Amino acid sequence: MNVLDIVDSAIKIGLGGLIGWASSYTVSKLKYDKEREKYLLDKRLGVYESSVDELEIYLDKLSRVFSYIGGIQKSSQTNSDSIRLKENELEALRKRNAELVESWSSRRKALTRLKLLGANELDDLLHELKKIEKEFRSTVVFGTTSVSSKEIDKLREDKELLVEAIRNKLAEFYDKLMK
Repeated sequence: MNVLDIVDSAIKIGLGGLIGWASSYTVSKLKYDKEREKYLLDKRLGVYESSVDELEIYLDKLSRVFSYIGGIQKSSQTNSDSIRLKENELEALRKRNAELVESWSSRRKALTRLKLLGANELDDLLHELKKIEKEFRSTVVFGTTSVSSKEIDKLREDKELLVEAIRNKLAEFYDKLMK
């Protein structure tokens, strides 16, 4: 065996080893990247789902407050433009309001988590919903015992439209998250 044969064999073995190492590294790197991507998606989905759960707690409590006054409104037999709340109705409404206030932390957690995920457009919608809630609470819960039916209907309609818009944005963001 001469020197050229030895160099030729060394080059073939070295080149084969280099090709094997490069392909092994590439496959391992791709597999790691895919696993990492899958792990991050699972984490994002977990955060998203917990955010939606927290937000739904708040939306449920808000709807319960609005539905209670709606029930009083529908059961009222008067033809007047205003609803007069009895003391027991006002007490029940205040109890539901207290539950709503407790759910504010759920709203705050949901918004913080959604912002971390990049769903910043929900912030404006939730801010608008918060303004409607504030107006409703100041007018109905803490206002006089007589409330305008038209005002309640307008607030309820605005709330429903915003809740629908929020849920639509959540669905859009979910689709975006899955892509």
